[in-house]
Amino acid sequence: MPIRSWLDEEFDLFNIAIEGTITHEMVSAFVELLRLEGRIGRHDTIVEVAGDTASAISYEQVQSLARHLPSNPLIVAFVSGRTDLFGVLRMYEAVSELKSGTGPRGVFHTREEALIWIETERVKRLAETPDSSKTNERDQPEHPS
Repeated sequence: MPIRSWLDEEFDLFNIAIEGTITHEMVSAFVELLRLEGRIGRHDTIVEVAGDTASAISYEQVQSLARHLPSNPLIVAFVSGRTDLFGVLRMYEAVSELKSGTGPRGVFHTREEALIWIETERVKRLAETPDSSKTNERDQPEHPS
C-alpha cells in the first residue's frame, strides 16, 4: 500500500508516509481506516509525501477532504519537496484551518523544518494551557488569623 503509518512513542508523533501513486479514494479509505481504529485525533501528526509520489487528487477533492474530516485540535505537519504536491497540501492547509476547532497546520519542504515547527507549536500550546497546579492568591480561601 502506498500509504503507511506508525506511532513514534519517543516523540509522541503519529507518522504517515505516502509513496507511489495516490488517489482520492485511497486517501479517503485510509482516513476511514484510521478513524475506525481510533487512531485519528490522538497525536500530533507528520505526513510525509515521497518525492516520487504522483497525485491523482484534484484541488476540489482536497477541499472536500479538508471540509469533511473532523475538526482536530492537534498539530499536523505536511512534508513534500515537490512543488505541485506542495501546492496541493497548502490548499488542504488553508481550507482545514477555516474550520472551527482545527489545530495548527503547516506545509514544509523538509522533515527537519516540520519537526522544528511542531516543537514550536507544542511550546505555544503548553504556554496557552492553564496550569491547574498554580492558583492565584485571590482564589485561595481566606483563613482567620
